[in-house]
Amino acid sequence: WKTAAFLPDPQIGFRRLLNGQLDPFHDERAISVALQIIEAERPDLVIWAGDYLDLAPMSMKFRQEAGFALTIQPALDRGYEILAIIAELVEEQRFLSGNHDIRLQNYIIDNALHAFGLRPGGTPPDTWPDLSVQRLLRLDEVNCEYVGAYPHGATYINDNLAAVHGAKIGNRQRSAAQSIVEDERVSILHGHTHKRALAAKTRNSRGAPKFSIAHSPGCLCRIDGAVPSVHGAIDCFGRSVKAWEDWNQGLTIVRYQEGDGKFALEDIPIFEGWAQHRQVDFYSKVGEVGPY
Repeated sequence: WKTAAFLPDPQIGFRRLLNGQLDPFHDERAISVALQIIEAERPDLVIWAGDYLDLAPMSMKFRQEAGFALTIQPALDRGYEILAIIAELVEEQRFLSGNHDIRLQNYIIDNALHAFGLRPGGTPPDTWPDLSVQRLLRLDEVNCEYVGAYPHGATYINDNLAAVHGAKIGNRQRSAAQSIVEDERVSILHGHTHKRALAAKTRNSRGAPKFSIAHSPGCLCRIDGAVPSVHGAIDCFGRSVKAWEDWNQGLTIVRYQEGDGKFALEDIPIFEGWAQHRQVDFYSKVGEVGPY
């Protein structure tokens, strides 16, 4: 048996307040707990579920805020730092591209088309472009495989369990996990929704049942209104207004056999910088969530 950790939607990013402080979109407390669990588990594989970066300043859909100015570099710095910490603990990382991560690519196409795909002169054609998430986060240096082509990018943990970022949201009648398990014929781990969910399906197949599940562990971003969204708001000082989203924080540990083998999921919810895993309490090692 091998072990994988599935880490959903940190959405690393900041808004800069009028006093110069950086207010993160990612939840440092939840990330601290997740890193401690990974250190305790030492899994064979870590999969980032997508929306690793938020890249709010490059959104073409939502209104821009003054506080977004000059915040992409701090997000890249913190994003690389976390990946480097994980690289010291595990041998393999995989990075699923999410709808937020591809904001950089789309921004270049929409605003500087002729800069798309540029790389240093004389480098091979398959070199990562200089203005790419892969290059800016130095994924090659932290042994992290990039899985692009959102929303179709997928990576398999074994033949029976795939990981995707996800594109379905769900509604009051049906969760995204329920929609996914109806559509797919293998089991799926997904992010995107920021909500913990599990759906299972048993299908009639030739002489035997066919089982599949879809599962989301939630997110690792803040759930108190800091993440720019249709429900968020800022005051006259550029601070996010406290308004808790119907989101959940957590991660998933996967025990699996390679090939056409079995797998088992261990869902670990995180509440206000605390989680319990295998009868051990994990507490955040950082202070209260809020501006740096």
